[in-house]
Amino acid sequence: MLTLTEEEMIENLHLAAEEVLLQCMVLNRRGIVQAHLNIHGHTHSTDIRIMPANTEWSDGVELPDRLADIDIRLTFWDWLNQKEMNEEYLARMARLEQFIRYLDHLIALNKPIEVELKETAE
Repeated sequence: MLTLTEEEMIENLHLAAEEVLLQCMVLNRRGIVQAHLNIHGHTHSTDIRIMPANTEWSDGVELPDRLADIDIRLTFWDWLNQKEMNEEYLARMARLEQFIRYLDHLIALNKPIEVELKETAE
């Protein structure tokens, strides 16, 4: 198995995150779901949550469950050795690739994913 350098692993993580960003833009533009993406420059991480298309962010309406979410660090801790870094990289890439496949599936369906909204209990 080819061992990547730390820089190559970080580059691949960023490329995968960029793919997710593009998918989120397509999903939002088409109104398929609400894709919320946060990029945290100070922690070199990103978190994404996918919500139903008809989610309402207002008082009196219960927030529905997320359809999917992911929180990924795009760099490595200084204290990791090469073997640990490689294991972390493989696990993160597997999660990103699974998330990308899910978003591809939603894009291919090309229809809004909606849920029944409920009023909040007072």
